[in-house]
Amino acid sequence: MPLGAHARNAHYSLLSVWSENVIRVCQSCGQKNRIPPSRLHQVGYCGACKAELSANNAPIDVDQQTFDQIVKEAQVPVLVDFWADWCAPCRMAAPEVKKLAE
Repeated sequence: MPLGAHARNAHYSLLSVWSENVIRVCQSCGQKNRIPPSRLHQVGYCGACKAELSANNAPIDVDQQTFDQIVKEAQVPVLVDFWADWCAPCRMAAPEVKKLAE
């Protein structure tokens, strides 16, 4: 279950970065849950409704500090895609990077 680290607007609805944590939104109740980067590969539970929060298998946009922490503490392979909004080849490759992450 590799992680792809790049910015894709489609992924912001379920994941975003806040401070040193990744925010995962519960699909059952909408509660925002802080997940330490070292636990992104694990199944968790919503702090409000206790619904299962699936492990991350989608590309996420991260800052330098979170990237360093993910790479340092990862217990699974990490797929990194450095890209830019203005880069046409990057945008063309993004769907394939997402498929690899899943």
